[in-house]
Parts: sequence; C-alpha cells; structure tokens
Amino acid sequence: MSKMKIPSLVGEQVNRRIWPLFITNRENSTPDDPAWREFRRDSRDGVSIFGRCLSGGEDARGTLIFVHGFTTNGGIFRDFAYDLRDNLRVNVITPDLRHHGLSGDKPPTFGTGEAWDVVACLNWAEENGLRRPFSVMGESLGAMATQRTLAEDARISNAVCIHPPGWPWDAVGKSVAWGMDGFLAGLPESARNLLGKFKDSAVGVGQLINSAYGFDILNDGDARCHTPHPPGNPRILYVFGQDDSYEPQKAREVWNHFYPEENAQAEVLPDQAPNQQKWFITVPGFRHFPPGPTVFEWDGFWPLIRSFFQV
Repeated sequence: MSKMKIPSLVGEQVNRRIWPLFITNRENSTPDDPAWREFRRDSRDGVSIFGRCLSGGEDARGTLIFVHGFTTNGGIFRDFAYDLRDNLRVNVITPDLRHHGLSGDKPPTFGTGEAWDVVACLNWAEENGLRRPFSVMGESLGAMATQRTLAEDARISNAVCIHPPGWPWDAVGKSVAWGMDGFLAGLPESARNLLGKFKDSAVGVGQLINSAYGFDILNDGDARCHTPHPPGNPRILYVFGQDDSYEPQKAREVWNHFYPEENAQAEVLPDQAPNQQKWFITVPGFRHFPPGPTVFEWDGFWPLIRSFFQV
C-alpha cells in the first residue's frame, strides 16, 4: 500500500503533546528462573524492543510470541507464559511493545509500528536458532499487531487474535473517549461542562500519531488494507467476548478479509472444522479488560487453544 506523506512534526514535541493522554505501564520484572533469557532487538524504525524468552527445553515443539495489550507489558504476563509453555510445549517470547515496559518511547500506532516490533522478535528468534514453527498470539493492542504482522512476515505459521479492536482509528477513538470519561468524572461539574467538548478528540490524536511517523500509519495499520492472503499461509484464530465494548462484529470484518474465498464457518471449534484455515469464536458473558472478565478466564479457553495448536 502506498504511504501518504504527512507534514512531520518534531517527534519529541509530538510525544509531549500526545502521551499525557496515554499512560503506559513501565513496571517490569523477569522471574528469577534460569529458563528465562532477556534480549534487545531494534525494530524496523530503530525503536529498541525489550523482550524475554522462556525456554521450552530441548523438546520444544516451536516458538510462540505473546504480544501484550495497551498500557500493560510483557513482564505482566510471566505466569501466562508458563501456562503457554506447559500447555503447548513451546518456547515463549514476551516482548514489550514500543512505549511500554523497557522498550523505546516512540508513540503507539495501534497496528503497524507494533507489527514491526513483532518482526524484530521473529528476527531474534531466527538468529538464535529457536525451534519452528513460529506462532504469534496477541491480546487487544497485541492482537492488532498480530493481525497486521500477517501481511509482513511469511515465517508465521499460526496466529491467535484475542479481542482486538478492528482497526486503529476505532481503537484510538474509543481509547480517547474512555480516557476522557475517567478524567472528567473526577472534576467539578463546571470543569466537566467546559472540558467535555474535547471528549471527541480522537481525530486530533490520530493526526499527531501520523505526524510523528511522517505518513498515514493509522490507516496503514488496518489489516483490511493489506493482502488477504498472508504470505506464510498461517492458520488464524480469533477469540472474542460477546459483550466486548470493542464490538466483535468489527473484528469479524477483519477476519472475513483473510482468505476471502474460503467458505469458513464462524463459531465452530477447530476440532469441529479441522479443514478450515481460519476460525472465529465468540464467547457469551465475557468482555474486554477493564473491567472484564476476559476470555482468558473462560473455562473453554485452554481447550480451544490446545485444539487450535493441535496439541
């Protein structure tokens, strides 16, 4: 896709203007366990990405990159990494995306920039001889990165997208609106009335993100703008809580974009339709975090993931 050029602002000025709106989590910890290894690898645009790798041992059946959501980081998911390793028998990489954890400060892009971060981890895994196949699993922002990475890299064999917003502009719009709701709730009524008109400021924030990168990176992050046939021909699974505020039907549009000629049936499990290339599962009673409960807490989550990976 051609990249529309936008007059660029100085990156640090853009950072100072945008990122009081988006507070990302910088807490970091790696377990005191020799099975973990820390690393750094530069992303395509020079952002230093910090990652951790949990070894699956000599019998590992592959390597999975788990990509965290907005305002969290890879270190928060260390217990989940053990679950992934033990359930799937794989090496598990948990990176910090840009502007999260111990990675570099370039602004979040809700798709493209984060896909570059995932590719950096794939490069590190390949350079260090980690076992294939390579798989990527992401939640929320990380799932947006996962679905966008499919157009970038032929090394991905399996992709799992857990409750992703459908495309960047929708993610930015809702994030700004919800952030403003929380901010305004703590103000006196007179201040709420005065500042409430700025609640719908997503367009301005999105333009600042684009300006920081010098092209229309938000629209570039929309997976529907890229090839419907990912170069690695990966198997793709979407898992969504039915009550998610990010609207499963929007993610379903992206799911429909992949392999459009395939007559894939949604809401059937991988072991019920093993010949499909893609699956979309909606789980009643679950939603995004916060407030949750998320699909990670669904008692069918691990059986679904194991069946997808054919464990």
